[in-house]
Amino acid sequence: MSNHPSRHPGRENLRLKVLLPMSIGLLVFLGLYTASTSWYLNREIYRDLNSTINDIDRRFQELLDHRAELMTIQLQQFSADENLQHLMSLRDRDGLLSATKTNFSRLLSQMHISHYYFHTPDKSVFLRVHDPPRYGDRITRHTLQQAAQTGLPAYGIELGPLGTFTLRTVIPWRKDGRLLGYLELGQEIEQLIERFFRQEETVLFLTIDKKYLIRDQWEAGSRIFGKNYGWDQLTNKVIVQMSHPDMLPALRETLEMSEGHPAHTIKVEYNDRQFQGLSLPLSDAIRRDIGEFLVLHDVTADLTDYRNAVNFFIVLCLVLGGGFLFFTAMVLSKTESQLDTTQAKLLNEMQKVQETNLQLGSEIEERKAAEKALSQAHDELEARVQERTEQLWLSLEQTRQARKQLTGIVTSVADGLIVTDLEGTLQLINSSAETLFECVEEHCLGEPLKTIIKDPALLKRMEEALARQESEQRIDFTQMTQDLQKPLFLQARTSVVSGQNGETVGMIFLLQDISHEREMERMKSEFISTAVHELSTPLTAIMGYSELLLSGQEFNQDDNREFLSIINEKADFLTGLVGEMLDISRIESGKPLELKIQRHKVRELFERPIHHFKHFSENHQFSVEILEAEMTLPCDKEKIWQVMENLCSNAVKYSPGGGEITISGRPFENGYQVTVSDQGIGMTKEQLTRVFEKFYRCNQSDTSVGGTGLGMTIVKSIIDAHDGQIWLESELGQGTSVHFVLPNG
Repeated sequence: MSNHPSRHPGRENLRLKVLLPMSIGLLVFLGLYTASTSWYLNREIYRDLNSTINDIDRRFQELLDHRAELMTIQLQQFSADENLQHLMSLRDRDGLLSATKTNFSRLLSQMHISHYYFHTPDKSVFLRVHDPPRYGDRITRHTLQQAAQTGLPAYGIELGPLGTFTLRTVIPWRKDGRLLGYLELGQEIEQLIERFFRQEETVLFLTIDKKYLIRDQWEAGSRIFGKNYGWDQLTNKVIVQMSHPDMLPALRETLEMSEGHPAHTIKVEYNDRQFQGLSLPLSDAIRRDIGEFLVLHDVTADLTDYRNAVNFFIVLCLVLGGGFLFFTAMVLSKTESQLDTTQAKLLNEMQKVQETNLQLGSEIEERKAAEKALSQAHDELEARVQERTEQLWLSLEQTRQARKQLTGIVTSVADGLIVTDLEGTLQLINSSAETLFECVEEHCLGEPLKTIIKDPALLKRMEEALARQESEQRIDFTQMTQDLQKPLFLQARTSVVSGQNGETVGMIFLLQDISHEREMERMKSEFISTAVHELSTPLTAIMGYSELLLSGQEFNQDDNREFLSIINEKADFLTGLVGEMLDISRIESGKPLELKIQRHKVRELFERPIHHFKHFSENHQFSVEILEAEMTLPCDKEKIWQVMENLCSNAVKYSPGGGEITISGRPFENGYQVTVSDQGIGMTKEQLTRVFEKFYRCNQSDTSVGGTGLGMTIVKSIIDAHDGQIWLESELGQGTSVHFVLPNG
């Protein structure tokens, strides 16, 4: 075997194998250095931008909060003005305008307040001081809705139809606890944000998404406010303000692509200068991102310094690395010659080792044969143990599954479940029974029944059932709820537990809540009694006056007309009562109400059926305000009249002390909303939740109002059949308002 180095490929091109990885490593190091320093520079630029944009956002919000606070204080001063309160109570629009013109002029000149509103409690505009001819429209802005819902002052930025932002502040206006309406002030915020666009070191742009604007109105607003920004400058946005208009061509693509993501850095080149920036979403009062601020900084100097430093470091590394590689090549050349000498010695030693390995190989083969036989015996034993273990685990898992299934069945039973042995010792109890008897399973298992059953009569009946071992026995009992507000009607049913040989080993008690069934029985009995009374009263009158007419006595024409009018009135009442019963019977049978749908004018639907109620009671005043009276709706006129008669009748009956009954109507979204309000006895929250139940009547202690309890059920069925909506607002002692909406189409 020759010892020439060329015969040993493991040592060939040694210098190439060492120097090439070192050269690649140097290049990788320089690449990582460049990337890391670039990342660090971008991070510092991003931090500066983020700090700037956070500062702009903070100062902008502080400015809005301060202005809103001043406007709130001004509104509170207006709300305390007794003259304004008196004029609003009288709904004197001209008087309000005359009383507020001077204040509005002062606010406009001193505080730049551009909007001044008076709203009614139903959130309709009663007076625009800044635009008096416009009133009566309903306001759906978030700030007004929030003030109405919370009863507290509310403010926020809202986008107007002309593309202008308005800071609006609204407060509820009350006098002696009664809501007079709402007061609102508004200020165009363009002047407030103008100072943010005067920073020399920062480039600012403010844009709004076009989807929140109407082009014609926006362009009209631009002409009014003297803006030169065109609608078509951007595809999906319009420019509201910008600090450097000459940069718009370079920023056009960036503005088109930006979607208000603060974490995304924007890079722009303009006039051989490098700019980087971030965008800040601009939100309105309902947290919609309707536009954005774009903030740019000039980073040309930073980038130039960075490139010079990186280039110097790369040149330095290349010079030092080249010298190191040359020195390494010289050392490797000398090392190769020494390796040639050493290799010859190693070859001789390797031959001796090979001879020794042959001897060891034969011994190892013998040992492997013995280990194989031992391993085979071990595997057989392990397989038997594994098989037996799997059988034991399978049996254990089946037992666990059976127990888990039994536990699941018991806990999923909604009714209370108690299992005892024949001595009355508690063996099992589910969560429903724990709640019912106020006990914990781990404390009461193994204890006698008397530890959880506190009712002596119930305990005696259960012990008798255990003694007789009776199945299907029913035990009725009553128990108060935990809050002691009302009783629970319960029924316990018994069933025996049999052992493996068929003998009785225990008893199951299934406890069911039958309170609802008892309540329904009571309500139906009350309904039958009420219906009999309601039928008997008009029948008695009809029979009495008809017998009087048939008695042969002679009466004058006025008496005959009076008797026949009474008979006709009572017969009409009976017809309505029977009609209600037929309607409720149809509803309970699942049949839909028969509707004759035609288009009718709003005036005919909602004013005509309440005409005769205006003279129904001398103690009530009817106020009717039907907007858009010539509007037509598709509906069954007779059914809608029935709805109005029921609601007006209830308003009269449940306000025995008299007062004003208000019927108002207005267009609402894709339909028409009607509201019937009274100043009567009102309802509790519990009564509100049950007012549409069949047979349910709100039996207030201070009223003696009759009825079958079917009127509101039928009203809701009619509104539902028209695909409409109905709801109530009421407070005990403050009156009730019923609202319903009929769709238009």
